[in-house]
Amino acid sequence: MVVLNKAYRDDYLIDQSQSEQNFLALDALFAELTGERKHYVLDLGPAQGSTVEFFSRFQCRLYIEDLYRSLTTDLLCAPGEAPAEEGERAITDCLLDYGDTRFDLILFWDLFDYLSRDQLTAVLDYLRPHCRRGTTLFLITSAMRQMPAQPAHFKIVDQGHIAYDNPATASRESPGYKQGDLQRLLPDFRLHRGFRMSSGMEEYLFVHEGR
Repeated sequence: MVVLNKAYRDDYLIDQSQSEQNFLALDALFAELTGERKHYVLDLGPAQGSTVEFFSRFQCRLYIEDLYRSLTTDLLCAPGEAPAEEGERAITDCLLDYGDTRFDLILFWDLFDYLSRDQLTAVLDYLRPHCRRGTTLFLITSAMRQMPAQPAHFKIVDQGHIAYDNPATASRESPGYKQGDLQRLLPDFRLHRGFRMSSGMEEYLFVHEGR
């Protein structure tokens, strides 16, 4: 079953021509989805048809947020600015109500590079009650000095490959996150795996250590 952020249902399953790359963490990421029990997955990127099709092979309930578009449409602060109190409340207003769901997997993609630290903290605080011990968070950061001005669109091709494209023509300075920076932003998680790819991207798996 797929649950979409209601604001973007008209854009559901728009796939575009994309570059494809092998991501080394994927085998470990999807190993958690085997078995008979139902799994809960949160995709914070835009809806992509092949991603939905991929998760349909598992016993999954898939939530799709399109987080970056949600936050920028709701006029939260630009990256690097501290959000006003009403801006932080807008995060809870624009995201789905997950009820008592606790996610097994959260796909953050490259959003750590595009949200301010205050925005990240607000989003992670919102997600904290919906994590359990063992929740896996997958994220991608840029190891380059410059990166595209907007997040890429990622889609899962198969258990070893992700395709992506970036519609941005402009570039901006990368925040240059190191493992220690990410760990400080994710105090309830421990780093499970990290890889640097030839494309200049770094991929990370963090695992929640709470209850």
